Amino acid sequence: MRKHALALAGLSGLLFGCGGDDDDGPRGVLEIVPGPGVPAAYRLADPDCQATRPSTPLALNNTVVPAWEGDGLSLKPATMQGIVSDDSLRSEAVSLTRYADKFERLCDFQKPDGRECDNPSGKEKSWVGPDPQSPQGKLRVCKDGVAFDRDTYEGVGLTSTHYIERAYGRYQAIAGKTLPQIKLYVLPHFVDYYDNFVDQRDGRTKRLELTVTHNLAYFPGSPLIVVFPEKKEAVNPAGFLWESSFVLAHEFGHHIDFTAHGQLQEQIGLTWSPARHGFLDLASFASTGSAASERSQVAGAYAEAFADLLAFYAEGGSSQALVGLKCFGKNRDVARETFAGGLDKIMTDDRLGLLLGRANEPRDADCTKPRFSDIHTGGAILAHTLDRAFKMLTAADSTLTPGSEAEIAARYRLTLAFKDRLAEASTSMTSDARGAALFAPFSTALTAVTDQHFTGLPLRDEPGAEPQGVRSEICRLVAERLPIVQPPFQLAGGCG
Repeated sequence: MRKHALALAGLSGLLFGCGGDDDDGPRGVLEIVPGPGVPAAYRLADPDCQATRPSTPLALNNTVVPAWEGDGLSLKPATMQGIVSDDSLRSEAVSLTRYADKFERLCDFQKPDGRECDNPSGKEKSWVGPDPQSPQGKLRVCKDGVAFDRDTYEGVGLTSTHYIERAYGRYQAIAGKTLPQIKLYVLPHFVDYYDNFVDQRDGRTKRLELTVTHNLAYFPGSPLIVVFPEKKEAVNPAGFLWESSFVLAHEFGHHIDFTAHGQLQEQIGLTWSPARHGFLDLASFASTGSAASERSQVAGAYAEAFADLLAFYAEGGSSQALVGLKCFGKNRDVARETFAGGLDKIMTDDRLGLLLGRANEPRDADCTKPRFSDIHTGGAILAHTLDRAFKMLTAADSTLTPGSEAEIAARYRLTLAFKDRLAEASTSMTSDARGAALFAPFSTALTAVTDQHFTGLPLRDEPGAEPQGVRSEICRLVAERLPIVQPPFQLAGGCG
């Protein structure tokens, strides 16, 4: 029963992948037992629209979207840019929108821990579902200027598309580049059926049904962003995850990352697993049979830090669309020096051990407390450290006013440059790399970005704005926040 309990507890963190599989889905005559987190029910506001095939695209210009602001939610008029509805909702960022699809796969508790959903060849199964191009399931909107209810597919689809398009517009304006379009799946059911589940109520062996809820996800294969349904018991909370522009911008940040750096990560044997919400280490899997490794955890923390920073800057240097989200919002506030409970955002030796899986971390009943074994928590520490370093760099630029739109855009560009350098430096994260050595690329990338930043920079005429002074500040910052890391610019006598 211990394995069963672990599978149930870990479900809420799952991400996913779609595609073909050598298993044709659930079958057999076992009694099915629903697991926890039964999905909430949603409805179509305009079912006739979904049966319509318009001859010309309908431009959608105005709607009302729910928006997080601190600890509360408000309904705001939204002017949409470039969003149209024809075969489905689409925009410059989104090529296709689907709703209410069902994807399934069959797993087995008799298999070893962590391998319950593997096929005979050892590869993790994909979910089997409808053809993405199937007409049934494409989400359309037939009227402009409508405020759709929050429990409708149209309301969720328009809100999500609007926030994705806003994040993409920010990227285009600052980076001056385009990206491949993504698909958007609205409130699908991703279901795992586990054979050989022992029902403790009667001792009989049954088939357990688990559905992914209360999450959003990105995976690079399609590429695709999915908005999962909420749990049935959370039908009307203060606000849903997809009603946070920060959350959608974070998922789009993963798209930016994987578009630019996915091939480099694959070259060193790291591949993103949507089902396990993190990197798989293929070299580790070949040698030990486990796809989890220290370097896959650190690479995951890097990815989460990058996505948090891009979302933070896309929101104008604000986490106000994030902090009100229950359990994790305040912990992921980039500007905040501490986690919600007051713990400093510092990567100590013992916290590094938890991140790397060298020690087990007890699960606390208080969901607001950070779990240091979680790559999102490691990413929050890295993101806060980098934001402070980037502010030191922009503060030296005489053309920028702290907190201005131009200064926030400069930090966004520094983030993009840092991740480019980090991806290049991370080729040193070989399969035998361990512990704090995995953070060496962090210092290498920060050094390169700092040196590049000062090339031809119009310096502010005040003490501390000179390059060596800023380098010393950054050195001290990294030594304080990441004491496990050899800080950049360290001299024989310290940080100078």
